[in-house]
Amino acid sequence: MHKQFHIKLLNDKLPRYLMQSRAMHIMACILLIIYAFPYMADFSENWMMLLGVSLPAITILAVTLFKKSLVRDINNNRVFRILEGGFLMMGSMHYLQADKYLPAIVFGMSALFILFLLWMEGRILQDQYIVFDQSQIEVELPLATRKYAWSEIQAVMIRNEFLTLSYKDSTIQQLKIQPEFVENEEGDFLFFCQDRIKV
Repeated sequence: MHKQFHIKLLNDKLPRYLMQSRAMHIMACILLIIYAFPYMADFSENWMMLLGVSLPAITILAVTLFKKSLVRDINNNRVFRILEGGFLMMGSMHYLQADKYLPAIVFGMSALFILFLLWMEGRILQDQYIVFDQSQIEVELPLATRKYAWSEIQAVMIRNEFLTLSYKDSTIQQLKIQPEFVENEEGDFLFFCQDRIKV
C-alpha cells in the first residue's frame, strides 16, 4: 500500500502570469536601453559599455517578443532575470555616483523588484503538487506551501479535474488537478485518505 501520493495541480492563472512576466521583461529591457542611450553620444570612448548593456537588453527583448516558449522555461527565465537585475543595479550605482538620485532610486527599486520576481517566478513556473503522506497534506501554492494535519480534515473527494478538501471547521477548498492515477490507484488513494482521517 502507498505511504505517499503526489497529485499535480493545474494553475488556471498561469497564462496570465506568463503574460505579466513577459511585460516585466519588456519593462526591464526598456530601462536598460534608456540607461545605454547616453553612451551613444560618445560612441568611440564608450562603445564597450554601450554594447555590454544594449546587446543583452535587445536580446532579451527579442526573445520575449518573438520566442515566448523560451521565456516559459524556468531556467531561461532565471538567467534573463539575473541579467536584468544585475544590469539595473549597475545602472543604479552609476547614477548614484553621478549624484543623479531619482534615476538611481528608480533603477535600484526596479532591480530589487526584478530579483523578487526571480524568486516568485521560480515557484510559479514550476509544477506544483498536493502531497498526501502519513502525517499531513502539503498544498504547493504559487507563493507559499500550506500544510494541513489530518486531524483538520473531514473528507477528501475527487470528481473529474477537481480535488475537494473538506475541513472540520466547515470550510471547503477546491483545487484543480491533473489526475494521473494508474489502474485502481484512485481507489487506493481515497482509502488511504479515509484511513488517515480516522486515526
